[in-house]
Amino acid sequence: MSLLKSVEKSNIYYYQSRQDQEKKFNTLVENIKGVVYKINSRGRIMFVSPTVKQLTGYDVSEVVGHYLSEFVCPDDLPDAMASLKQAVKRSISSSEFRVVCKNGEIRYTRATSIIEVRNKRAKVLTGIITDITELKHKEEDLLLTRKALNSTSNPVLLTDLNGMFVLYHNDSFFKLTGYTSAEINNAGGAPVLYDSPEKAKEVYRTIIRGEPWKGEFDLRASDGRLVPVCLHTNLIKSGKRAIGCFGVFADLTGQKQAEEDRRAAHQRLHNIIEFLPDATFVIDEEGRVIEWNRAIEEMTGKSRREMLGRDDYSVLFYGVSRPMLIDLVLKPDQSVEKEYDRIIRKENSLVGEAYTPYYLRGKGAHLWGAASPVYDSSGIMAGAIETIRDISEWKKTTDMLRYYGIYDALTGLYNRNHFQEEMRHLWLNQTAGMIICDVDGLKLVNDTLGHDKGDALLFAAAGVIKKCFDKNEVVARIGGDEFAVLICDTGQKEVEKACGRIRDAIRQHNKINGDMPLSMSIGYAVTEDTSDIKALFKQADNNMYREKLHSNSSGRSAIVQTLMKTLKERDFITEGHADRLQDLVAALARSISLPESRINDLKLLSQFHDIGKVGIQDSILFKPGPLTSKEFSEMKRHCEIGYRIAMSSPDLSPIAEWILKHHEWWDGSGYPLGLKGEAIPLECRILAVADAYDAMTSDRPYRKAMSHDDALNELRKFAGKQFAPDIVEKFVEVTKSGDSFKLKSP
Repeated sequence: MSLLKSVEKSNIYYYQSRQDQEKKFNTLVENIKGVVYKINSRGRIMFVSPTVKQLTGYDVSEVVGHYLSEFVCPDDLPDAMASLKQAVKRSISSSEFRVVCKNGEIRYTRATSIIEVRNKRAKVLTGIITDITELKHKEEDLLLTRKALNSTSNPVLLTDLNGMFVLYHNDSFFKLTGYTSAEINNAGGAPVLYDSPEKAKEVYRTIIRGEPWKGEFDLRASDGRLVPVCLHTNLIKSGKRAIGCFGVFADLTGQKQAEEDRRAAHQRLHNIIEFLPDATFVIDEEGRVIEWNRAIEEMTGKSRREMLGRDDYSVLFYGVSRPMLIDLVLKPDQSVEKEYDRIIRKENSLVGEAYTPYYLRGKGAHLWGAASPVYDSSGIMAGAIETIRDISEWKKTTDMLRYYGIYDALTGLYNRNHFQEEMRHLWLNQTAGMIICDVDGLKLVNDTLGHDKGDALLFAAAGVIKKCFDKNEVVARIGGDEFAVLICDTGQKEVEKACGRIRDAIRQHNKINGDMPLSMSIGYAVTEDTSDIKALFKQADNNMYREKLHSNSSGRSAIVQTLMKTLKERDFITEGHADRLQDLVAALARSISLPESRINDLKLLSQFHDIGKVGIQDSILFKPGPLTSKEFSEMKRHCEIGYRIAMSSPDLSPIAEWILKHHEWWDGSGYPLGLKGEAIPLECRILAVADAYDAMTSDRPYRKAMSHDDALNELRKFAGKQFAPDIVEKFVEVTKSGDSFKLKSP
């Protein structure tokens, strides 16, 4: 009885204990947020807490009695079952798998199981399933963030608020510095990375104040290198609480090197531009001056310091603000290009010329410019460069050369080249007339009076011819003393009238300009077929020479008379020298029994022996004092000049040789041939004595006249040297008797 009571009492105690345990279990289940479950060894769900509704959407009744595999995501089922088997063997396990909710949603769960043994055989897994979906999503976001931070080329560093402990850094940071987070932490934290402690303090003080910090400094790498970086850092907050500092670095090594390269390139560009001989300047893409060399300083009077940064440079050249070539390189504008005389474009480069009346304080100038783009290292246009030259003198020279390519420099008429070009442009079967004019005696004038007088004669001839024709006719100087006129669409009568106009104009000219008469030989020809224009020219030229043969002597005689008149107007023969000399030579010639014909020629010689002096400068001819050796050499030329004049005149040609030799000396020391003794013509020996006597007994600009006796003594003194001794003695005899002439009183 007592045993039965003991058993009953024991059962009651066990039952109450079991109820207490279940009560405690239910209380525990109700307070646990997760889902409490019991699963047998085959995976059948024996119990599940009501919270399963919140996790899966299933009621307890829809879950209990079903197998776990019915609710696990198929992809995770193998791992979930494997975890179940391990739990049975190990008594405790933990696994993660995804479950499929009633609405089809998939949620992440973590299951922790404890094995419970019943009846020494049956094994039941009791555990808790926790919803870790939100945590998984955060882990995924964090993983993506880490991947993103590791994939970025910018180094990233995460530290605590004081920078003393590194929480995270990405791969780029390790590549930049060579530090791991552990190495940084062991070395004392993030400040070890800064080039100076003060900089580190400045950064973290700013961040702690709640302000972002951005700036540049040198970061110290693990190998001691200083790496230029730009740091942008700020606080990381969780809610309102600051939990750390997040910094993003930018490696400036390449940028600094590029800047240094740009500075070096700019310096090289500056050095090159500075020493260019042409005025050169450079602008940036905004049109501001960034280079201004020494040559352009000299051209404009504006220094480099004054011009850097300015965009009104065009005013210096054009007086107003207007686009220049350098501006057109940056912004092409064809409407502006017409302001240039000419402009050449080659790709993006421009070459042009323009005239500006404002340049050099209103003096005006022709400017040449060449402009090209300037590119940076990446090939992007960064500005433009222009070189400028003042080509005013070159322009004048070019225009002058172009002018002289068409016109004759002396007369202003067309030249031979242009005349021939006009001849080639005549149409076939077009009627044309040609007039050729040749100035008579030009060589004589050049040889006697000099080329200045000859040029004046040519200029006068050109003016006479030109005024006889209008612009439709081509009037040209085709040779030294030859002029030609080409007349198109004309006939014989019209050309003859034109020749008559020229002759009338010559006569009118000579009436006004009697000191230098103009004489021209004129020939013409007319054709109705210009296929052989050279034949027309040759015919007109032949006709001109035919007329010259008839008029040449008279024309040159007129020039000789003019020259003699000129000599009388400028020399001392106006004082009776020629008349006295004729009397002296005639008396002396008669004393040695020369025939009258030779005496007449001798008197002509006495009159014209110094005609060559028309070609000697007045400064030498009338110099009051001894001549220098150079001046005397020039004076001696009058013998040759006189010879050429005499040879050009039929009246004087018989005495031309005597004019050439009248300054030869008896001992051979005279000029111009150095003849000696009897080789000197008798007439020249007679003239030499008489001329010397009259010269000594007449006043000259540089001395007073000698007495008769002193003059005779001088003649005796130089007899055998300058004068023929027999002629001197004969002259003394004649002058003593006073025969046949009257002596001039001393």
